[in-house]
Amino acid sequence: MKFFEFLKKLYTLFSSSTHTWNLLCTGLKPNENNRLLVLKSLNGTRWSSQAESCNALLLNFQTIMKILEEISKNEEERTDTRRDANTLHRKMMKYELHVMAVLWHRILTRFNETSKYLQEPDLDIVTAVNLMKSLETFISSQGDKFDKLEEVLQIYAENIANGNDAPERSKTKRFLDGNDDIYLTPRQKFQVETFTVIIDTLLVEIKRRIAAYEHVCSIFHFIPKLGTEILNEEDVKQFIEVYKEDVESENIKEKITHFSSYMMTTQLEAQDKNAQGIYRHMYNNDLQSVFPNMFIALRLYLTLPISSCKAERAFSKLLLIKNPLRTALKEDKLNALTILSSEQDIIREMDFSEKISNFAALKARKKQFSV
Repeated sequence: MKFFEFLKKLYTLFSSSTHTWNLLCTGLKPNENNRLLVLKSLNGTRWSSQAESCNALLLNFQTIMKILEEISKNEEERTDTRRDANTLHRKMMKYELHVMAVLWHRILTRFNETSKYLQEPDLDIVTAVNLMKSLETFISSQGDKFDKLEEVLQIYAENIANGNDAPERSKTKRFLDGNDDIYLTPRQKFQVETFTVIIDTLLVEIKRRIAAYEHVCSIFHFIPKLGTEILNEEDVKQFIEVYKEDVESENIKEKITHFSSYMMTTQLEAQDKNAQGIYRHMYNNDLQSVFPNMFIALRLYLTLPISSCKAERAFSKLLLIKNPLRTALKEDKLNALTILSSEQDIIREMDFSEKISNFAALKARKKQFSV
């Protein structure tokens, strides 16, 4: 059974009834923030659901095992519930599951924190690339820490089976050259065929994403240099080629040198010596007419979406709003309801009492008759 399939079946078992869910919640321990961590429904586009489910499993490993054992031995439970609980309990006794829980807890915790920061509205592409590279370094460092994972197991779990305790196979492979195949213990086999494969796959995927970020970053690589050094035509050559329809290429060298000299002589606060600070300075001092190309470059740079999470959340809200009972909604009303749902934190702070009164007065059906 794959690890995330196990988490999914574990959540399905406990969420199948209020009785089993109450058994789970009453036995769980809160974390260091006094928050009760429970199992979550896994979502393919949200790192947080996987991270929180893995964290809840690891923090309450022994408790969940005891609850599953009690359910499997309780004759008042349904037969299929007892059977599923017994199957999951036997899976939790295995050495491989313990290692996978600790490994994915480490990886998903860092992935989740990085993913949250990548959704910040004021994040720039250079910082995003640096974050992704640091995440790549972290994953790469986990490749030679298999032995330390086993040490961590003893903190969360007791009476686990050792990876070398599985029965050995007496059959030996022989090759045509007469050499025997190298025998691997179950622990070594798990390390080679599962642990190493996970690390290598993650590295390949994150390198692919870093390459996409770096391509965009190379177009705007001159932005972080503003205010620190004099730019030349080569620094913005790639930017002009990509956005040739948005900027003026005439006398671009002189304009770049002029702007670089201006930023070198301008006294800005330390916290404003970045793309956002320079953009605010240009906007407040009405410099967009003097340096239109740089103003456009900064605006493009600052409005680049680092991730598509917000767009995905909008579609998730749309699925909640346009349910089978609201299929006759027109597009204008549907868009308005989606905006209200997405920006509910702002809506809660607004006072609608006056608008409600005006609306009620317009729609009132009572007529005042004079005698």
